[in-house]
Amino acid sequence: MKGTRSLIFPKPGRGSFPLIIVALGMAEMTCAFESSMIYMVLSSLYKEYGDPVRVGWLLTAFTLTSAGSAAICGRLGDLFGRRRVLLIMLTIALAGSLLSAFAHNLTLVIVGRAMQGSTMAVLPLCYGLLRENFDSNRMTRGVGLLGAAYALGTGAGMIAGGAIVDRFHWQGIFFVSAGAAVLAIILALVLVPRSPAQPRSGRMDIAGGVFFAPAIALILLGFMQLAKVKDGATLAIGMIASGLLMLALWARHELRHENPLIDVRLLKNRSILFANLCIFFIGIGPMLSITVVMPLLEQPLWTGTGFGLPATVTGFLKLPSNAMSIFAVIVAGYAASRYGVRPLLIMAAMVSAVGWAVIAAGSNILILFIVLQAVALIPVQTILFALTPRIVMEAAPHDRTSEATGLTQVIRALGQALGAQIMGYLLATSLVSSPHHSGTYPAASAYTLTFIAMCLFSALALAAAFALPRQTVAGYVGRGGTGQQQRGGAAT
Repeated sequence: MKGTRSLIFPKPGRGSFPLIIVALGMAEMTCAFESSMIYMVLSSLYKEYGDPVRVGWLLTAFTLTSAGSAAICGRLGDLFGRRRVLLIMLTIALAGSLLSAFAHNLTLVIVGRAMQGSTMAVLPLCYGLLRENFDSNRMTRGVGLLGAAYALGTGAGMIAGGAIVDRFHWQGIFFVSAGAAVLAIILALVLVPRSPAQPRSGRMDIAGGVFFAPAIALILLGFMQLAKVKDGATLAIGMIASGLLMLALWARHELRHENPLIDVRLLKNRSILFANLCIFFIGIGPMLSITVVMPLLEQPLWTGTGFGLPATVTGFLKLPSNAMSIFAVIVAGYAASRYGVRPLLIMAAMVSAVGWAVIAAGSNILILFIVLQAVALIPVQTILFALTPRIVMEAAPHDRTSEATGLTQVIRALGQALGAQIMGYLLATSLVSSPHHSGTYPAASAYTLTFIAMCLFSALALAAAFALPRQTVAGYVGRGGTGQQQRGGAAT
């Protein structure tokens, strides 16, 4: 009995690097499944319900809860134990998957998707667990491996989602995500050491959590409203303005609180500030490349700019980029543990800027387009996404690691919401249609403008990477798991 208890509830600091990576990687893959599989069933949902607006809430609900939970639940993990909060988030996601799987109406499916959004808190919690268990080198390698797990989960989720839609009912995707959540919970219980709770002083900042999530939700909803309706600009702008005002009031409250739930003063740290700016610009541009690349590959030849590929072929063409992304981020993680994260971010952002410039100059060459995407642009995008939070982990106080990296995920989400509007506007600047063919599509000049914007935002991310301190000393907790920082802080 005693041996069984020690297996299921391992003591702090007793885990090994490979086993903990397996457990945290499965948690990341659960998040990736729930993020990616839904895209493969949208056409079936449009056919069954005939209401694109309501179906769109399957994406919106997930986005809103994920953005709200990342920083708040990251902070709760810092306070009450990251492993404990990780298990809670995975359990909520499991419940959401089962609700969506057995739901008999779309409203309940949407509620389940909102619950699934809690898995976005998994990423900052995993970062915190890496920091509290391992030294700097293994922590950096672990960040790369978790990025690879997320990339693998995204690719596998799309393939699994497509196979389910072709052979079974679309709700089958939720049974897959539920199974992934169950496996992640078991592995976390067995393989991940317990996290010590942090000592607290002063009153709990409840208002910091109450007002942060609605502020972020209003901003994101405003951006989404701009995308969905042409005549709703006034309402959308009002929602964005209200969200920004609420966010400003929230920041003022946090600055005055003796023990803020989310400490905005962390952004005064040069490493944290420029790392967040880097991922913000990545979110606006490169991370949205799939929303531009996939439609261009499938756009009919008569438009003069599309490649006219079938959807199935387009899906298979993405597989090499997924494989290259997994390989690239693993190698980058090991290289960063030896040479530092900053040089890797600079190189990745530089490749991104040059690659998009080349595509803007010759986007009508199919083989060039595909090779650049698979070999360079999508892999470096994955490296930027995976390794940028490592800078934040290094610079943040140990007891605010998950909070700080959770805030980074929120900033990335805001960047993607803003970027979706920018890319949509650029693609609509010039359209092409024909009386002999159905549909209206972006013209070549519109795609060129979009590629130039990708290049510009990559360059801005490069500038932010250059602005990062040249040398940092990583903070970590010894494997004794005492919760005390052995060495650390950021040094420039």
